[in-house]
Amino acid sequence: MKNIQLLIAYALPGRQQEIAVEVPAGSTLQQSLALHQTQIAAWLDGGQAVATGVWGKVRPPHYVLREGDRIEIYRALKADPKQARRARVEQKVKRRY
Repeated sequence: MKNIQLLIAYALPGRQQEIAVEVPAGSTLQQSLALHQTQIAAWLDGGQAVATGVWGKVRPPHYVLREGDRIEIYRALKADPKQARRARVEQKVKRRY
């Protein structure tokens, strides 16, 4: 059976973890993550993934992967990005006046 090359990525503030892996052709997202669960568990360091996706789009566990796909492991955000941006802008405005 033919194998395909993938990337598995997990990002934290200020750094990104990424590994290149090889899985059997026809593997699903869930199967590919299960094959590399030890590495992924080390990245999560006791935390839990909120979702997984491929190339920036959340995908279901049964999604069949293709050559060159980038699997992304998503974590919970500590703050709403829109609220955080508003707070930064408010701080900037306060410093000016």
